Amino acid sequence: MEHANVHLHIVNLFCSSLRQRPSWAAAATLLQSKGGRWRETNLGQHDLELSVPQQHTGDCHRFRMVLVSPADIENPDTFDRIERLSDSNGGQNGAAVFLLDGDEIKDGMGSFMRLQMRLLGKSNVPMMPLTSVEALPPFLETFQGSLVASTNARPWPVDAAQDLLPYCIPSRAPLPRPTTQILSQNSLSFRELVDQLTSGNGRDRLYTAIGPEALEHLIAFWTYEYAMH
Repeated sequence: MEHANVHLHIVNLFCSSLRQRPSWAAAATLLQSKGGRWRETNLGQHDLELSVPQQHTGDCHRFRMVLVSPADIENPDTFDRIERLSDSNGGQNGAAVFLLDGDEIKDGMGSFMRLQMRLLGKSNVPMMPLTSVEALPPFLETFQGSLVASTNARPWPVDAAQDLLPYCIPSRAPLPRPTTQILSQNSLSFRELVDQLTSGNGRDRLYTAIGPEALEHLIAFWTYEYAMH
């Protein structure tokens, strides 16, 4: 089944509350512009729901996402929402998306790392960095296609961390699956991956494991407009 055809026949949901959040208000407009693919509603404790239809059974699972920006870190409700997502199926059917760049955002990568540290041991939900609000619709479209293909190839729930990892590169083309599998074996979380990318020994190990081209893509993504220390 072609990913593009799948998208024409499923409807995703986004929460109306995005319009009241300055960092994410533009996301609501962008998703609404996609016509019948997205519908606005009140989702309560999460921000997005992706439809994941089952080709053979006709069932449709829901993949839930929480959208976070540096400004949201000061709000205790942000951590409650992520932890509730983690409690649902061990965090396997959900993910959090963290906005690195945008109006009034400073030190986005530093905020992303601090959030990862605060959630350490409290949440199993994968945290996916996003370079800009404008990048959200194409990322969701590509990621949803991956979810549909993955869940029809193996039982639900999907492994959210492994399905997000291929998109941690600047290009819209994902990392090859063998490379993703090697990274999953070497890094248990996005935080651990960044730790390896920011140390000489870590980069040397990754160079040996995945090769120079994939390593260059990863470094380019994680250093996008940010200095890594």
